[in-house]
Amino acid sequence: MKKATVYKKGGYYYMHATSLTCDGFGIATNPFKRVEENEGKQSVMQMLFKVLEGSRKNVKQPRDIGQLKVPLLELAGVKSWNTFSRGASCCLIGLEDNILKVIPTKPERGGFVPLLDQENKIDINENWYEIFKILEFCLA
Repeated sequence: MKKATVYKKGGYYYMHATSLTCDGFGIATNPFKRVEENEGKQSVMQMLFKVLEGSRKNVKQPRDIGQLKVPLLELAGVKSWNTFSRGASCCLIGLEDNILKVIPTKPERGGFVPLLDQENKIDINENWYEIFKILEFCLA
């Protein structure tokens, strides 16, 4: 399964691939991207699928786990995760066998907790706008 994480904050969508380590932990990996909201819905969706392509399995876990989100923070122009996460919304994305899974999250203790019981699934062959509506619903 290909995975990504999408955040919405201050008129921008921030996204990164999520890759699995050899131990099975999901970590933020390249590419890290930012799309301005006014660039349009189709641009957001195109970037999301490019980011999903970067998702890998069996990546080596970095020594300094605290550095994983640094590229995301740099894109947002902030220095700390707490600053970034404050006021942001987040959803988790999975893609397997042409089925896109979008899982909303809720903010909790400086992070985001997945709401697994609210998972949305849609075939990627659907109209891209229908997929975008699900993404926006989960980021609301």
